[in-house]
Amino acid sequence: MDPQSLILNEAFALENGWSLGMNVRVQYQDRIVDFVIKGLTPSPSRAPGANSFGVVDIAWAQLLFGKLGRLDRLDVTLRPGVDRLEAERELNRVLPPRVTAFSPETSGMLMMGLVSSFQLNITALSLISLLVGMFLIYNTIFISSIRKRRQIGILRALGVTRKGIFWIFTAESLFYGTAGGFAGIWLGYLLSYLTVDSMATTVNMLYAQVDASQVRLSPRIMLMGMIMGLVAAFLSSLVPALEAARTSQAETLKMGSYEIRFGETHRKLFLPGILLLGISVALALQKPVWGIPLFGYLATMTIMFGMALITPFLAAPLSELIHTTITRFWGAEGFLAHKNLLRNLGRSSVILCAIMVSLGMTVSFVFMIHSFRTSLAGLIDQVVRFQYYVADRHRLERGVPVPLPKRLTGEIAGIEGVSAVEGYSLVNQPYGDRGIVLMSANLNIYRTYDQIRFLTGDPAEIYENAIRGGILISEALAARNGLRAGDTMTLITPSGPAGFRVAGVFYNYQFDRGMAYLHRPLFERYYPRDELTGIYVYVDDPGARARVRERLEKGPADRYDLVIVLQRQLKEYIMEAFDQTFAITYALQIIAIVVAVLAIVNTFSAAILERQREIGILRCMGFVRSQIRKMVLIEAGVIGGIGCLFGLANGLMLALVLIYVINKQSFGWSIQFQTPLASLAWATLLVFVTTLLAGVFPAGWAARTNLREAFRYE
Repeated sequence: MDPQSLILNEAFALENGWSLGMNVRVQYQDRIVDFVIKGLTPSPSRAPGANSFGVVDIAWAQLLFGKLGRLDRLDVTLRPGVDRLEAERELNRVLPPRVTAFSPETSGMLMMGLVSSFQLNITALSLISLLVGMFLIYNTIFISSIRKRRQIGILRALGVTRKGIFWIFTAESLFYGTAGGFAGIWLGYLLSYLTVDSMATTVNMLYAQVDASQVRLSPRIMLMGMIMGLVAAFLSSLVPALEAARTSQAETLKMGSYEIRFGETHRKLFLPGILLLGISVALALQKPVWGIPLFGYLATMTIMFGMALITPFLAAPLSELIHTTITRFWGAEGFLAHKNLLRNLGRSSVILCAIMVSLGMTVSFVFMIHSFRTSLAGLIDQVVRFQYYVADRHRLERGVPVPLPKRLTGEIAGIEGVSAVEGYSLVNQPYGDRGIVLMSANLNIYRTYDQIRFLTGDPAEIYENAIRGGILISEALAARNGLRAGDTMTLITPSGPAGFRVAGVFYNYQFDRGMAYLHRPLFERYYPRDELTGIYVYVDDPGARARVRERLEKGPADRYDLVIVLQRQLKEYIMEAFDQTFAITYALQIIAIVVAVLAIVNTFSAAILERQREIGILRCMGFVRSQIRKMVLIEAGVIGGIGCLFGLANGLMLALVLIYVINKQSFGWSIQFQTPLASLAWATLLVFVTTLLAGVFPAGWAARTNLREAFRYE
């Protein structure tokens, strides 16, 4: 092969406007070599950076990259019939400690393990949203059974069995499940298209560079979505369908017979609800299963079901507390609205549960996101003490790991106004079942600027122990491997196995698989290298910062094709990436609120249908349409207010599980619990106003009730 020949990926060449025969100048650090494009290869991968490669003569590559006599990797092809795992074990047995053999399948399994917890958490949030949807299906079938009580009586009189009545309503729910499944698939595709960038940003930051420019909807996912929709619809319809099937013919002719029976039932449901809440506490205290917070997810479900069971029982005494206030401010309309709420508690409980679940879900996310964001912002303010971050342009823009020459730190340190320069190196270190990120650091500089936040212990003592030969580990690494200060951590280094005493545990939200610091002299003893991953530049004098930046841009940045990132820009980038990560939760919150609105409209519409005679009597007694409308809106407001109280309580309990159980067991991160008063007020006000608006249509319908039709109904 001609030493100056270069073979490029076809897509990469097209992206840069290159073709066969063109001259290409390749720069690596401060070395520049001219090549001629002699060949193009197809594009087998869509991962960012995967197609941005070129093939050159190995001797020229070693010269360009400053690696004469050294290789980064050897690819081994096995003869047909040789077992890969056995060959991998045999190679590792004969290879020196600093060299590891692994198959592509092993590497892929490791990466799948890294992203599995992230996928699991997104799936869990989706299942919570599905649970909210089940409340809507339950509400729809429940309202349908109330509206059709007379038809049920007629069908029973004509010989239809209880089983037949049960399957009528079950079939209705399965129809809704099928229609909703088809609609959900395409709506899910649309939401995926809108949120794929934020999800890719999260995976790129935490795990590896991925390409997510296209959303692929596989038949398997579509089938799973349909099956889950049908199962959810069937389970949601069981209670109202059984209730309709048990209704006797005599009861179908009695107005409000369901409410009489429900008044006896909701008292019996209170103790099971309390029991479920107690079980949720026991579940939250359990350890994860294979690294999965399974019991944490079960705890969220038991909290929701427990709150749903105790809400109707507690709603009556709560409404009694505000009875006097309602009557004093709104007179007869307020009095009647309160009595309607108590008399129709069975129907109203459906609205209360819908509000409780939707607001609870919203509040729990508000708590978690605000607490996480506040913790992250506080940590960034402490650890990002440098003024400028220097890295290769391709690393920041494409995720391509281009190192920097170690001598660059001395050049930057010579710039007038620079207080300190810290060049660090990152290596992916095998450890445990997921590996860790090992980082070199000049801990003397970190100690000077108090750049690491430790969970416990005296920072001065921790730094001193780490400088003397210890290792600093992240909270996630400690949690996943059961390590704590004073333990010994053994790493397989290029120089052989080495044991390091854990000097301290620090907060870190960057790598959920774990991260560790070694003092630079200690790091270079076991990981000898002349290259850096990035450089931190400290400028203590605010007046010198602009001058230092100008010198950096005109000097090293121009020669080495570097990017100079300001402290403020780095903080903004991190927080922007955080906000993108949780963008999907806003869609789930909107879905929950829409569910509550539909439940309220459905339930109030059914209430108006069943109370036509009552409304007609009120009109005959002198009530005008505005009073009827006002009465229904007050009832909606009271239900909304009580539902918001239960929603806040539900959200607080869910937030505690999300922050202290699910997050801790999934990622190993400690989040400082914070109360977002302003966000809680806005979320509660939004749900309350939405409840009132959802009652506008039924209120208008009630006000337009025709007196003749009202009494003809009787």
